[in-house]
Amino acid sequence: MCALIGIDLNAQTTKVKGRVTEFGTGEPLPFVAVYFEGTTIGVTTDLDGYYSMETRDSSACMLTASLLGYEPQTYRISRGAFSEIDYKLRPVTSALNAAIVTPRPERPGKARLLSMRHLYENGIGSDQCR
Repeated sequence: MCALIGIDLNAQTTKVKGRVTEFGTGEPLPFVAVYFEGTTIGVTTDLDGYYSMETRDSSACMLTASLLGYEPQTYRISRGAFSEIDYKLRPVTSALNAAIVTPRPERPGKARLLSMRHLYENGIGSDQCR
């Protein structure tokens, strides 16, 4: 009967819990995404960096922690068992190059943006701007 409705009585529960901190400082990292690779199963860490979750998905064998600005880490876990995995995420040290913005010369026949001060000083009132 159970096979007809898609319940696998032999499926084992995989449970994981742990804490995510910053490498070097040991400070807890809140709001880190911790998830099983290749699944839609995941949680975020609490304000103190702790997480806990469980699944019956048999494909859940790799657990990843990621946060913008830090290098993600992945660990292999044992299916159908309890694991305690603490992450120490390293900040990303790469930087972006500076962008240089230069104005183009004004082209004839193109409209210019005028400041309100310019309009006022040249006698154009707000009643003429409608």
